[in-house]
Amino acid sequence: MEKRRFINLDESITQSLSVGIVAFSNDLRIIETNKAAEELLIESDSIDKALSLGNPDSDWPNWKSQLLSMLELGQRCRYESIRYSNDKKNFLLDIVCVPLKDISGEDVIGGTIMLEDVTEKVEMEKRLASSERLAAIGKVAGKVAHELNNPMDGILRYINLAQRVIETNERDKANEYLENCKSGLHRMSKVIDELLEFSRCQDGGDEYRDLNHTVDDAIKTMQPHLELTNTVIEKNYDTTIGKIKCGSLFQVFCNLIKNAADAIDSEGKIVVNTVKDEQFGVIVEFIDNGHGIEEKHLKSIFEPFFTTKKHGRGTGLGLSICQDIINKHGGSITAFNNADCGSTFKITLPLPQE
Repeated sequence: MEKRRFINLDESITQSLSVGIVAFSNDLRIIETNKAAEELLIESDSIDKALSLGNPDSDWPNWKSQLLSMLELGQRCRYESIRYSNDKKNFLLDIVCVPLKDISGEDVIGGTIMLEDVTEKVEMEKRLASSERLAAIGKVAGKVAHELNNPMDGILRYINLAQRVIETNERDKANEYLENCKSGLHRMSKVIDELLEFSRCQDGGDEYRDLNHTVDDAIKTMQPHLELTNTVIEKNYDTTIGKIKCGSLFQVFCNLIKNAADAIDSEGKIVVNTVKDEQFGVIVEFIDNGHGIEEKHLKSIFEPFFTTKKHGRGTGLGLSICQDIINKHGGSITAFNNADCGSTFKITLPLPQE
């Protein structure tokens, strides 16, 4: 009697769940469902047909082979945001398939499917992502307006001054003012060019290259810039890394080498390390012995238009672009000061797929 009461309790709990639950046999015949599953699935005598009827254009069209494979391997599997339609509405389902074993725990006697309607959750995530993008665009737009406004005001002022001195035949002064106008226009042009680069920044496609060769190419490209400050490069490469999806990483490496050289007054050194770590992934480090980064600036250096360089030497978009590229590669980039002097920029990338 006591045992029967607990069985009834189990059934009551199962029926009250908002997640759909379907139990099925080894031949995929539906044995039992709860109310939530009945409301979600199109009625059928087998679970594979029930899924296929409402999901004809799925990335997983052959549900029968998928479920039979799951039972054969005895492994749990999950399918996220699967589009499904019944007579009432269209929605997105998260589907979890779990094999059921007998009391001994050895033989698979069937399976259970759990169905969760995640339509509202996915839509909310999309709205949240859209809001974050709009907030980021608003933040950048405000800084763009500021970056372009300052030189524009200067240009207008110098044009007015040039017009006045031309009337009094002070041509030398007029030339000076026009040169200042030209400088302001160059500044604006540079900001716009880097903004365009930032907006079209992509992962660079699916090109797979030897990572160490890509770093070497960046070093060779930046060699003239390194020579200006008599900066030498020390390379410590892990030769086991091999080929990875490099895409726009060359652009990132060039920018970090240039920044490191700019942080060195003269006769400095940049150490470049590449390491393959099975736990953390592929690590690329650029270590310089320059003047380092002020602690108060470390949290801001990857923000668009933030720069610690002198006026005219940078727009502050370079590191923002680098971070965007690294993020699109599924990695991360961090910066910190070294114990003795200088700073380190550390890039972590996913391990190459076999």
